[in-house]
Amino acid sequence: MRGIIAVGLCLISVLLYLTPGCSDDKPSGPILGDFAYPLQVGQIWKYSGRHYNFNFRPESLAASHSESVDYVSIVQVMQKTRLLDTLDVYSFKETAIESGIHTYLSWNYFNNRPDGFYSYAYGGASDMMQPRKIAPGQYQLTFHGKTLDDIERLIGTSSLTPSGLAPQADSITTIEDPPFCCLKYPLAAGSEWLAKVIPEEMSIKKKAIGQVRVQVPAGIFTCARIQWMWDVGSDGSWNSDIEGYDYISQIGLVKRTRVFRGVTVTNPESSAAIGTCDYAEVWELTQTQGAK
Repeated sequence: MRGIIAVGLCLISVLLYLTPGCSDDKPSGPILGDFAYPLQVGQIWKYSGRHYNFNFRPESLAASHSESVDYVSIVQVMQKTRLLDTLDVYSFKETAIESGIHTYLSWNYFNNRPDGFYSYAYGGASDMMQPRKIAPGQYQLTFHGKTLDDIERLIGTSSLTPSGLAPQADSITTIEDPPFCCLKYPLAAGSEWLAKVIPEEMSIKKKAIGQVRVQVPAGIFTCARIQWMWDVGSDGSWNSDIEGYDYISQIGLVKRTRVFRGVTVTNPESSAAIGTCDYAEVWELTQTQGAK
């Protein structure tokens, strides 16, 4: 379960559908000049997000199994602090509200190094203001050998911090050892790096593809397009059925898109597969506010 949540922690064939307003990648060279992730205390980013499923096989499955969950999320740089008495970091607080019903709170701790932008620790909690809806339509999802109750268990509940790894509800703060490399400096087209390895569970690699212009509710931004690649099970094979991209500008994360292909829909009573569908998440920046 940890590996799947972290994956949400969420698009080649449907890229035009999921990323309107993006221009063509530039083939090479520096992407954002002398870029470092903004770390001013008081900086705020606001996002809108949606998790949904599509591409049902058979198509008749859509009538009873369509899901769509909307979110608003606020990410704020709270303070500069110290972890383990040795690590100087900035604390990011994210508050995500699901369809106006459930609230998820997560904390992530970041800092820039000369060679990149790193995540050092994370933690989270949830405030369930109403009983959670479990297994809508009395079905379950199966993906890479994991059986899940609903879309949040697959994608994760809150993933707008730059690491993109959503802590589970009620988790305690976890120290990243080694730190998670969110972005490798200098940020240049074609640059690749191994971001994280969880032995026997999951490996994550990232690649800077190039520069694109992205339109979101907050405006039009020149962004670095960062591809995520996952190896669920850490067997040395990058999974083609999970694809994701981040769009990073000088002001931070502007957009995130991910898709999970070929998720099996299962009848929990008989454990029989009744079809498949794809799940996706899309997050877009709606407003940003600099440090006061």
